[in-house]
Amino acid sequence: RKITMIIDGRQRYVMLELTDQSQPDIVEKMIYELQMRGFLPLLAHVERYERLMERPETLLAWMNKGVLAQCNTGSFTGYFGSKLQQRVRDLYRNGMIHFLGSDGHRVEFRTTDIREAHEELDRLAAKDKQHVNLWNTATRNAEYILKNRVFYPDLPSHWQKEKKGFFIVSLVEHMVEDLHPQVGHSNLIDVREHMAKRISTSSLFFITEFTRFQYSGPVFSILCNILSF
Repeated sequence: RKITMIIDGRQRYVMLELTDQSQPDIVEKMIYELQMRGFLPLLAHVERYERLMERPETLLAWMNKGVLAQCNTGSFTGYFGSKLQQRVRDLYRNGMIHFLGSDGHRVEFRTTDIREAHEELDRLAAKDKQHVNLWNTATRNAEYILKNRVFYPDLPSHWQKEKKGFFIVSLVEHMVEDLHPQVGHSNLIDVREHMAKRISTSSLFFITEFTRFQYSGPVFSILCNILSF
């Protein structure tokens, strides 16, 4: 499915929305045909496409050929689940997000309100100084589209995998999300950051902290065995 944005009859950007069944090799041929006709492809919410995210080097290769990528702001806040949140963070860490969108569908829920995502992006920018502020970059890129300007974003030389030990931090975040009813939404981010810092300092202290929250379940048991190995 594609949505073409036409402004004053001059717009060349075309937004593509894939499906879970979309085959990367077939999509690549479609992208090539569009580019040959003078269109500039922009992939909508790339973090959703599992088949593509399993092959991030393929996505990077497309970007080197002029394909742009947009992600949903709700993915950064965890609105669409922890899996998509992790994917969008990986894309962010690799500098492979060029646009942001609310993907708003309703006025009662899943709205166009992206203030929480703005705060999360500011937090990420403050935490990781080596990356530019994505909010500012995406806003600037959106202005390029409105002006029908072609731009060439900076891209990484290769896909950077998660650093060693990040598996444990991911488990921390999943467990904190499970603790949501106990911790409360306002403290959720603070607890996540607190535990991610503590785990790098002391595994024993990490276990003790989670015991204080009276967390129980198979994931916690498995994690205890890993840390005591």
